Amino acid sequence: MLAAFAFATLAPAHSWAQSREAQAKILLEVQQLRALRRAGQYETVIERGPKLAKFMEAEPGVGKDNAYYIRVLDDIGYAYDRLHRYSEALPIWKELVAISEIHNGPDHEFTIDFMQYLSSTYDGLGRYAEADAIGNRALAILDQK
Repeated sequence: MLAAFAFATLAPAHSWAQSREAQAKILLEVQQLRALRRAGQYETVIERGPKLAKFMEAEPGVGKDNAYYIRVLDDIGYAYDRLHRYSEALPIWKELVAISEIHNGPDHEFTIDFMQYLSSTYDGLGRYAEADAIGNRALAILDQK
């Protein structure tokens, strides 16, 4: 399950990153991070991803509402999950669910994807009641569609 990141309600490309240099750096780093994820180089994703996220948070016009920021968090959370570092993945999935609920709504496919990742992470932590609750919530939303 792979979440997409074309959040229509998030910051449009023309309004983010004050400089072309910052935009180019962000785009290149986001692409490289996704390539590392696809190659299964999860430790490198975990090493580089948080630095990129912090850079993006600090860059004027980018921040947490930027679709590329969401993509970076998704890559980091996925890498933590693949390495069974569930306690580190948990706050990332929670944040992604919250951001997606705000910008896309609680029944949007991106929100549901992030909820399923969150449920899986709770399961990995042995927090089965929470895993079932969020998983059942995601299934109920899907059943309504």
